[in-house]
Amino acid sequence: MKLINLYEQKGIKIGEGMNEREVKLFASPKSEIRREDFALGLTIIKPGQVHEMHNHTDNQEIIYVNKGDGIAVVENYKGTHEFRIRENDILSLDYNESHSFINDGKMDLELLWIYSPSGLAEDKFLIK
Repeated sequence: MKLINLYEQKGIKIGEGMNEREVKLFASPKSEIRREDFALGLTIIKPGQVHEMHNHTDNQEIIYVNKGDGIAVVENYKGTHEFRIRENDILSLDYNESHSFINDGKMDLELLWIYSPSGLAEDKFLIK
């Protein structure tokens, strides 16, 4: 058993300019909460910032909007979809669905995410 507080955990800054954001990794094969089958983390996007378009070819992902609001853009075989997201929304993404987030609000946009399998989360987000 392990109990942590997401706001007490250290994160890392990734991206540059408009794409800068903070990412905290809570659970993965090598993080504080060791889990082999999934990764759990939090991405914090400041007002006016953009999380660039990306995908996870080998992972399914669930994203919970913990705080704030903004715009999600998802590209899949059916086309490009743009919609508003707000606190308490849940977004489910399948393998290879490209996605991006735009914080056009006035407060931080906090996205709590889990993806499975765990993938390479440690390579990008684990503080060494």
